[in-house]
Amino acid sequence: MTYSIGTYTTGTGLMASQATTTLTGNGTTFTTEVVAGDEIVIGTQMATVISVTDNTHLTIEAGITFSPTPNNTAYSIFHPTALPVQPRSQYAPGGERAIAGSGKLTYQGYARSLWNFDYLTVAQWGSLKDLVAEGGFSGTGYVITRTDEDVWALYRVISRFPEPEQLKRWGGGYETIEIELILVQVIAT
Repeated sequence: MTYSIGTYTTGTGLMASQATTTLTGNGTTFTTEVVAGDEIVIGTQMATVISVTDNTHLTIEAGITFSPTPNNTAYSIFHPTALPVQPRSQYAPGGERAIAGSGKLTYQGYARSLWNFDYLTVAQWGSLKDLVAEGGFSGTGYVITRTDEDVWALYRVISRFPEPEQLKRWGGGYETIEIELILVQVIAT
């Protein structure tokens, strides 16, 4: 799995069954809604699509078994867009650390992921802003990122980009960029 940004949609029809790596749909339109590389999400689980056979059959990565097994179950699709450069990532389980009365460290607020890029060209920076922040400096969207347990998960996020005066311009781009993703909701793991 890699860090990615994308759109998240509800699939047409229902996921009828799974036989090893084949998912069968009922009233589905896989040929127009799904492509290889998309993630199929059923409940809180996801699997990468390897190929689409027809409107009611697709192949997912080996080793994934949805539990419970799909039985005319609603599903969603995450359509990832590759990042121009893979970031280094830091995960924080909450917004702020606090010491509880017992002396135990706790976290308050939403979990966060920081994506750090050493360098992005102006074009890469613009594309990333368009994907995550709708061209602005903050926005909502969907990303796949890692947690501190090294588990990949699909999240609904609010993103915060640095303001222009915070960017370090170097040559044809920017260096040392940090994008904060506030992890609002876990969609699937």
